[in-house]
Amino acid sequence: MDWLNLPGLMMVVALLAPNLLYALKRHGSLRRRGQESRLWTALEQLGRFGCMALMCVHTGVWDFGYASEAWRIVWLSVGMTILCAYCLVWVFHFRRESRITALSLALLPTLLFLLSGLAWRNVPLMAFSLLFGAAHTVVSLQNVPPQA
Repeated sequence: MDWLNLPGLMMVVALLAPNLLYALKRHGSLRRRGQESRLWTALEQLGRFGCMALMCVHTGVWDFGYASEAWRIVWLSVGMTILCAYCLVWVFHFRRESRITALSLALLPTLLFLLSGLAWRNVPLMAFSLLFGAAHTVVSLQNVPPQA
């Protein structure tokens, strides 16, 4: 099973868990605005699914693996720190949505995806992470309640 990246898959599952809880809690409460938002949402989804797929699967296309064992340790250490921070921000976001938590929840997974792309020397993952980061930030800030 050389095609499956188990550590990447576990990181993606950990990223998705609080999102699923939020979706269940806030079912149908997202506020999308106009045509412009549809474009940003489409770009966000393209980036999201591209990142998640490339985190979980070795494609062999511009995917060169770790440059050294040190990069594996850096990826695991920094990645776990980002993941813990992401879960902590979700705790605050569940209590009270704000622009700061929304921005943090957009940027932390972007950093994890970008770090993974850099550590694994995976050019497509780096590209998808930048697309996801830009679009997810815009969409997240559009969906924050006005009083937040």
